[in-house]
Amino acid sequence: MELVNCIYCSASANSNLTPGELEALLDRCRSNNAAAGITGMLLYSQGSFFQVLEGDRRAVQALFEKISRDKRHIALGKVNTTSDSDIVLFDRESNEEKNLTQHEGVESNESVAFTPDGALLYTSNRGGEFSRLMRMDLASGEST
Repeated sequence: MELVNCIYCSASANSNLTPGELEALLDRCRSNNAAAGITGMLLYSQGSFFQVLEGDRRAVQALFEKISRDKRHIALGKVNTTSDSDIVLFDRESNEEKNLTQHEGVESNESVAFTPDGALLYTSNRGGEFSRLMRMDLASGEST
C-alpha cells in the first residue's frame, strides 16, 4: 500500500447549507471513507470546503475523481516522512503520474487548489525555513 494524502479546497454549490445538511454530508463522508479505507478531515466555512483525504493511492484517486471539478488532473500529496513530501500530478486522460516537486533532502510540499486557468496553488518550504504559497503553471512547470 502506498500512502498518499490529497488536500484541496472547493466552493459549495449551495453556500447556505444548514447544520442538518452539513451533518448529513459529514455522516455520508465518514461512512463512504471508512468503507474505502480513507481517513481525513472536512472543514466548512461560509460556502467553502477544505478537505484532507489520506489512504491508499488508488482509493484516494478514485474518491477524488468523484468530487473533483477538474476533469483531467488530480494533485496528490506523497508523504515521504513526517517532514518531507512531494506533489504528484495524476493525468486521468493519459493515466500518467508526474512528480511536480522532485527534490533532494527534506522538503515539504502540499497541494492547495487548482486555479480557474489551470495552474496549481501549493505550499512549499523549498529554499527556506517556512512554507509559503506558490503557483505552478502546469504547462511549463514554472513556479512563482
